[in-house]
Amino acid sequence: YLGLVVNAYLTSPMAESPFCLLFVPYFVLAEVDNERLIAYDDEAVNLRRSLQGSVRYATCSCAEDEAAIWSEIDSQTSEVDSAIEVLVRAKTYSPFLGGLADRGVDVTDAGFTE
Repeated sequence: YLGLVVNAYLTSPMAESPFCLLFVPYFVLAEVDNERLIAYDDEAVNLRRSLQGSVRYATCSCAEDEAAIWSEIDSQTSEVDSAIEVLVRAKTYSPFLGGLADRGVDVTDAGFTE
């Protein structure tokens, strides 16, 4: 899609204007950013779909990795579940955001900027 837009611009009479050349990078970057946001939303939907309510139900394709992960989080599954919930809702995570969410603050899309 981006290639079609750039090609349409380059073959138009506007391509000869030096002033218009200033706007091409902006629109290209805006389109790339838009595609990135769409991909992030798709990832969040897939993550939500595969979540079963708790990290306790998660599986791992490598037994060694699974053992290492569980040795780190075994006694903290509720904290990990809370962090994942904040990550999915806010599209980012930090201990500060986690604390806000624990206090009932709605952190939905906190990681999104326009």
